[in-house]
Amino acid sequence: MIRLFYLFVFMAVVQSCAKGYGNKLTAENLTVYFDSPDLEKKANALGKFWIKKGLVGDREQHIKLSQSKNTYFIHLIQSEEFQNYPVTFAEQKLLLQLQTELDSIVFTNGNQCEIILCDSDFQMINK
Repeated sequence: MIRLFYLFVFMAVVQSCAKGYGNKLTAENLTVYFDSPDLEKKANALGKFWIKKGLVGDREQHIKLSQSKNTYFIHLIQSEEFQNYPVTFAEQKLLLQLQTELDSIVFTNGNQCEIILCDSDFQMINK
């Protein structure tokens, strides 16, 4: 229960707005962008997972799914007010646990996922 609370708090941190980025699926306050039509099924599964886990809050949230060889990349937009603060060890641990869960539920074809924190243009934030 505490883990879920911290995960929800962290996800509230990564919510933000984004520009149009091609293909997208929208449900509730969540928009999942994806690079190619081949990723539509995985993007849909990712969105359903995100909603089912309660990772969507009151503010709009935009995430992007891309793929490179055997890895899926989930780009999370971090709120601007938190971009100048380092990600804590506890938050890193929660992200790794989320990756593991996504690998076992959404990305079951042997490919793994990696969560990347990004700015509002889906550019990786270096910390």
